[in-house]
Amino acid sequence: MAKVRLTDRALKALQGDGADRDLRDAAVPGLYVRVRKTGLVSFSARYYRGGARRISLGTYPEMSLAGARQLALQIRADVARGKDPGAPLAERGGEVTFRDLATEYLERHARPNKASWEEDERILKGDLLPPLGEMPAAEISRRDLIAIFDRVTDRGSPTMANRIRALLSKIYAFGISRDLVSANPAAGMPRNPEAARQTVLTDQQLTQLWVAVEAEDPSIGGCLRMLMLTLQRSQEVRLLTLDQLDDTWWNQPAGVSKNRESHRVPLEPMTMEILQAQQHLSRSRYLFPSPKDPRKPLAPKTLSHVAQRLSRELGFKWTPHDLRRTGATRLAELGVEVFVIDRLLNHRIPGVTAVYVRSQFDVQKREALRVLDHHFSSLGLQLPAMNA
Repeated sequence: MAKVRLTDRALKALQGDGADRDLRDAAVPGLYVRVRKTGLVSFSARYYRGGARRISLGTYPEMSLAGARQLALQIRADVARGKDPGAPLAERGGEVTFRDLATEYLERHARPNKASWEEDERILKGDLLPPLGEMPAAEISRRDLIAIFDRVTDRGSPTMANRIRALLSKIYAFGISRDLVSANPAAGMPRNPEAARQTVLTDQQLTQLWVAVEAEDPSIGGCLRMLMLTLQRSQEVRLLTLDQLDDTWWNQPAGVSKNRESHRVPLEPMTMEILQAQQHLSRSRYLFPSPKDPRKPLAPKTLSHVAQRLSRELGFKWTPHDLRRTGATRLAELGVEVFVIDRLLNHRIPGVTAVYVRSQFDVQKREALRVLDHHFSSLGLQLPAMNA
C-alpha cells in the first residue's frame, strides 16, 4: 500500500483520476485513505489491540484532512491509554470523556435523526470541545457549564448561549439513556430571555432585497429568492438536489426537512425559472452549491453573513428566516387560509387529526404559491440575470 504525504490538493486530484486506490498518510501513522473510481474518498484509522482493527472516520470533503488527522491522533492516544476506540462506548476502558459522549451523541442520535446535526457539530467544535473535551463527562459540573454559558452571553451572543444550553442538555439526556452518565448537569441552568422575532418585510423592502441579491453569487441570490417564493426553510433550499425535482414539484425527502417528514412543494413560474438557471449553472449535485467548493451545498453561515451585510447596505435588518415569516404573513393578507399556509410551512398537524388527515393538500398549496408568484410579479420583480 502506497505511503504518501496527503494534501487537499492531492485528495482533490485523486477524486478525479477514475481509479481505485488505498493509501497511507505519511504525516500521521495509522491514517488511511480509500479512493474509489466513483470519486468517493473515505478516511479510516488503523490500530492494534489483540490484532489489527480499523475505524471509519468519514468521507472527504465533509470531513477535512486536518479533522481526519486529528481524529487518528486521538485514536492513537486512546489506544496508548488502554482504550479500545472500536468497542461500544460503554465497554471501552477508562473514563468516558465529554468528547467521547459528544461523539457518540453525534453518531448515534444527531446524524441519523436530526436534519440540523451540522449545527450541533459546529457548536461542539467552536464552544464546547475546546474547554470540556478531555474532561470526564461525569465530573463536569453545572458550574463548569454556566461558565461557558456566561462567556458566550458576555461576548454578545445570548441566543447562542441558549442553543448551547439546549445542546448540552440533549447530550447528557442521551448519555443517561445509554447508561454512560448518571446525571444531567445542564438541568436547571439559567436561560437568557428571547423576544419572539416579529420581522416582516414590506413589499418595498422585498423589492429592494430582490434587486440587491442580483449582485451576489448566483447560488446565494437564487437561494434567497427561493426562500421568498416558497416559504421553505433555508436548510431545505440549500440541500436541494436535482433528483428532488419532478416536473413542477419539489419533493423534499424526510431526511432533509426539519420535522423529518417528506414534503411536496409546488413550483410556480418564477421558482421554475430560478431552478432552470441553477441547473444550467451548477456543476454540483446541489442546485445551490457553495461558491468556494461546488461539491458542498451553501453553508448556513454564508446566507447569514450576506444577510448581515445587506442589512447594513439596505438600511433595514432581516435574516433568512424572516423571509419565511414574511411570505407566510403576505399569503394570509392575500386571503389564503392559515391551515393551507401551515401545510406549505410543513408544520406538523397537531393532535389526533394527524392520524386521520393524510392529505398533502397539493391543490391548495399550489393555489397559495400561485397567489404569491402573482404578487411578486405585480411588484415588477423579474429574473433578468437568471435568463442569461
